[in-house]
Amino acid sequence: MPLAEAWSAGSKKGSGGPSLPRLPQGKRLVAVVAGALALVLVVVGAFHFIGHGKGKAPSQKIALALTFTNGQSVSYNFTMSVAGRATAKGIAAPVTGQLTGTSSWHVNSVDKKGVATITVKTGHVARVTNGRQSSQPPQSFHLRVAADGHVLAQVGFGTTSGKTDSGPGIPGSDQVTPILPTGPVAVGEQWTVTFDQTNPMGTGVIRYTTASKLLRFEEVGGVNTAVIWTTADLPIDVSLSTRKALAATGLPAKGLPKGTDPTYWMKGRMVFSQTAWLDIQGRSLVKSNTSGSFDFTVRATHIDPADQPPGGKLQIQGTIKLEFVRT
Repeated sequence: MPLAEAWSAGSKKGSGGPSLPRLPQGKRLVAVVAGALALVLVVVGAFHFIGHGKGKAPSQKIALALTFTNGQSVSYNFTMSVAGRATAKGIAAPVTGQLTGTSSWHVNSVDKKGVATITVKTGHVARVTNGRQSSQPPQSFHLRVAADGHVLAQVGFGTTSGKTDSGPGIPGSDQVTPILPTGPVAVGEQWTVTFDQTNPMGTGVIRYTTASKLLRFEEVGGVNTAVIWTTADLPIDVSLSTRKALAATGLPAKGLPKGTDPTYWMKGRMVFSQTAWLDIQGRSLVKSNTSGSFDFTVRATHIDPADQPPGGKLQIQGTIKLEFVRT
């Protein structure tokens, strides 16, 4: 997302700083490396939750699980921001950006085990990248979510930040719902879950180690909600295929040399915390706030050597924040 622009800006003459190698931009699609920060327009928790009762006392237990209905749709406003830097051979470039827009979620089907297949569509999104304003075209994503909240496979949220700068997103950012307990819980009760998320866009799996807690019951805009807090720790060691990433979001592979498939190898760690306000009676998300940090080493194969960063790898570090409100 902002990386290619930041890297290129740093190479201008008279900048007073070190001369940074310029990454190609536009339709050449070599911004797939920059796409390692093409963060997901991931809207957190746009699903419906099972809850029983209203105005429960703290000592009472409540069952929390996801449920979906065929044909169900819901929309949310979101704001996502990222701040960080990318470093190659001791030369650093700033990476900052913000995305603001809307997202609609449509449940296509639900199987016998309660696993929902969902299509996520974004409208035009306002984008600020390293201080520059632009817009991002509509995109669509697909995912499958189980009744206990975990996403069954990495589906490439953040795969692209637009038709002209496409690339892999941050692995693990697809887990957009809290991981829920296997039975009823009371306020203050905690639960832990560890699971592996598969990676159909390349090699490797993502191991989630999560801890969650029911914080309280709270009224928000006249709606009685259960407030759930979740933290997750994700060691990352995966590869991401550009062609598979583009296909996942319905974008063409124009600009890629015939017979090639630029592939990005990412190793490092991501951690995040999420607070979600769930409508107990209406069984839907009212709002959520998510924040996290990441630290990856990114290498690329099957791209022009001239497009490689110095030393052939990038160290990418930063923080992410996402605010999400039901419309």
